[in-house]
Amino acid sequence: MIKSLVIRNWKAFEDKKLIFSDGITFFVGQNGVGKTTLLDAICLSITGECTAAKFQDLVRNAQFPAEVRLDFEVNGNQVSIARRFKKDRKLPSEIIIDGERKGMGWDDLTSAALDIFAVDEMFFNRLTFMSEGEVFRYLKEPPSKALNAKIQEIFGITNLQTLKEFSEKIRKNLSSSIRDISSELKAISPKLPADDSKIKEIESYLTERKSKEKKVQKERETLYSRIREIIEQKSNFESLRRLLTEITEKHGQLIAKTTKESFDEALLETINLVDADVASKENDLRKSETSVGSVQNNVSYLKDIHNLLQSVIIGTAESTEVPCPVCRRP
Repeated sequence: MIKSLVIRNWKAFEDKKLIFSDGITFFVGQNGVGKTTLLDAICLSITGECTAAKFQDLVRNAQFPAEVRLDFEVNGNQVSIARRFKKDRKLPSEIIIDGERKGMGWDDLTSAALDIFAVDEMFFNRLTFMSEGEVFRYLKEPPSKALNAKIQEIFGITNLQTLKEFSEKIRKNLSSSIRDISSELKAISPKLPADDSKIKEIESYLTERKSKEKKVQKERETLYSRIREIIEQKSNFESLRRLLTEITEKHGQLIAKTTKESFDEALLETINLVDADVASKENDLRKSETSVGSVQNNVSYLKDIHNLLQSVIIGTAESTEVPCPVCRRP
């Protein structure tokens, strides 16, 4: 809400100060007394421009600077904006927010003032502030552009539009790259010799070895699972044996010694069998891991052969250092 307005040495006023009351204020008077000057001064203080002719030409006395000062309250903050200028230049101005004074250049002061209202200059001039004659312009030319720009800013549509344009640019670049690669592949295809069938054979063999590797890996996981089960059974048997030993020691007079010994012999035999089964499974696991390592080495070897053949086919063997699949040297 506007609190006061000061105009010095500008247009209709040599030195004028108005104090505004709460609510709506009406300016009433004859033509030429300065009603429009008041509105132009409000606009000039905030945006640095006004709808009238070039505001510097309207300085009354060229020997002294003109000044417009607007005091208002917005979002609980007390703000005072003062702009000074002469016919031939704009002078340093200032803004005071809750008693904190900051000297600013003309354009910086405009940005700071519009930031306070959270609008841009177009939105302020078309919607927040409506100068003389703007009502008729509003009816004939609704400020849809200003409204659309503010709505897009509020909902982040401007950023989304920028992102969309950037994505479209990337898509076009990718499409162009794909076309270039396709053209290169078409140019290379007629040069492929009969070794292409050999490459396909190697690829088929690689697929088969990978399948075998997965099968061996699955068998190894099954062995691991079985070993865990056997170890768990062994632990249960040992727990049972300890429990029987405790019972026998506690109730030795009620349980015959021969009964305990027979239980011990049976449990020991079972534990030995479990140990033997574990050793057997671990041996199978070692064989399985050896088989997996062999398969992986074969796959790596064949991949190197495959890459070497491809480099020879497309004519890059002389320009690209391809590692030898045996000694690993270029």
